[in-house]
Amino acid sequence: MQSIQQLTYRSFTETDLPGILSLWENYSGWGSITMQQFNDWYINTPYGNCPTVIAEDDSGKIVGQLSLTPATILFSGKKVTALRLSAPVLHQDFRLHDLRSGDHPVFLMIKHGMSMAKEMGYSIVYSLPAHGWLGLLKMFPRLGFPDIQIASYKCVSIPLPGNSILQHHTPADWDTSLVETFDPSFDQLWKEASESFPINCGIIRSSDWLNWKMDNRHHIIFKITIRDYLAGYAVYRRKDGLLLDILARNSADLKDVLLCSIKALHMYDKENANFGLKEIKFMCSPHLLPITKDLTTQPVNFEFAFSCYPLTSMISKKNILPENWYVMPLD
Repeated sequence: MQSIQQLTYRSFTETDLPGILSLWENYSGWGSITMQQFNDWYINTPYGNCPTVIAEDDSGKIVGQLSLTPATILFSGKKVTALRLSAPVLHQDFRLHDLRSGDHPVFLMIKHGMSMAKEMGYSIVYSLPAHGWLGLLKMFPRLGFPDIQIASYKCVSIPLPGNSILQHHTPADWDTSLVETFDPSFDQLWKEASESFPINCGIIRSSDWLNWKMDNRHHIIFKITIRDYLAGYAVYRRKDGLLLDILARNSADLKDVLLCSIKALHMYDKENANFGLKEIKFMCSPHLLPITKDLTTQPVNFEFAFSCYPLTSMISKKNILPENWYVMPLD
């Protein structure tokens, strides 16, 4: 086991790419990635390059990577710049060190990333980490980090086909269709939704951001319209039916948008779309939890986690409490 005291932390440069690809292939646990994937995920985002921290040993070998993905958040009616903290990639030789120690490479990469973010003028950092990370996040103040706001959300499922769902009435003049991309009408949908809900904190769901996030090989995208007027959308993960994102023009329509999308999954499968899903699952986030009271759901043995904290004194912690967020797994 190598000494963590020998590591250096710095910002990413293009010459690091071969070392990062090797790190992913051998130690990420998710498999290898290509140069194109790295560029798509961390370089060519709608909001520019991801601030990326590199950990290297005394021989110059890359043993850790931590990236923070840029986003624009609607916060109290204003646009602010934000970063999503991604899961770190770390060489196995350093995973055995005590995670409760402030000199662990993961914490030091995060600390370096926070310094970079502040210097670059970002306002908020948020994450949707594995639920097991919540205990570690609670330790952050003791390790010299801000007092992070955290929350956990239960997961529930609805079977497909679900007779109880099919019995729910949806507006007769609403149409549901499969789409592959998000056109500019989705920008207007976000504007209406953010004003009518209202959304106090939330990732701005622009058409550019949505198109960057989506991949039709992995996602099922439904567009719900009322006489050619966009009422909302819903996005499901193909492999397990997880509701990744949903939006309606107002909170009153959110349930109908969800029901329309679930019924469409059932209808398209009857027409041999071959989605092959036996159920849909969704995160009981603050905006979706009220809907579950009217639906027959089953608990899933999984919990989502969310955390956020301000990088500037201009944003108070109480104003970005998790309950103030419109948050979905896609974020």
